[in-house]
Amino acid sequence: MAYKEDKREKVELTEKNKPQSNTQRDNITLVTAYFLLPPFRKGKKSIIAKIFKQPNYPVHYPNTVIPEYNCVSHAKFELLKWSIEQNYYHTKYFIWIDIGYFRMRVQNTFGLSLPPDFDERKVVLSQVEDVQNFLTLEEIVQYNLNWVAGGAILGRYDVLRKFCLKYLLFIKQSLEMGIIGAEQQMLYAMYSDSYRMRKEDIQICSEGWFCLGHLAVATWLQERNSNKLRRNV
Repeated sequence: MAYKEDKREKVELTEKNKPQSNTQRDNITLVTAYFLLPPFRKGKKSIIAKIFKQPNYPVHYPNTVIPEYNCVSHAKFELLKWSIEQNYYHTKYFIWIDIGYFRMRVQNTFGLSLPPDFDERKVVLSQVEDVQNFLTLEEIVQYNLNWVAGGAILGRYDVLRKFCLKYLLFIKQSLEMGIIGAEQQMLYAMYSDSYRMRKEDIQICSEGWFCLGHLAVATWLQERNSNKLRRNV
């Protein structure tokens, strides 16, 4: 199956929502919490529930068992796209962080900065397993396979918006086929050979599930300490 582009999406990024800040540190919008999005919570939930009830459909809790969980994993891309289009803080960069991503960091406050060698032309994801390009969507869902994590997603506003549009279209096509996994399986399938998406559009943080988020925190801490040293000189 070849990936088909949707020509109907014509929303423009107007002057009111384009980035205005000149500093990278103040130029990242963090997006999280996505529980009330109507299209996936209402419109897609019943479709996904029917898919899960198909005979011999793979059972992987909660990915292919709880329709609400599955909906939420995809709805993050809709909220991220909407946040970019609204761009209330006029930032150039956006990062999605799952609400429990930093659950172990309870003792101190922290910030996020762009990681070293960040490529503005790409979307950054954390790699959790080696990729097998030949796998199909059916195989990836059947065995609940992962290539990248969905807990943190970083990109320049226009690049990330385009990525979200492609993802949402891929979900629409997959639902029409009658097969769906959680977001991590769908991200894997999007970039398999079957769908011809360019892996060159993705920049990988290769140190596991939480690589991107913790690298962004480490970069922020390094910048903060460097600024303290300069002030003390």
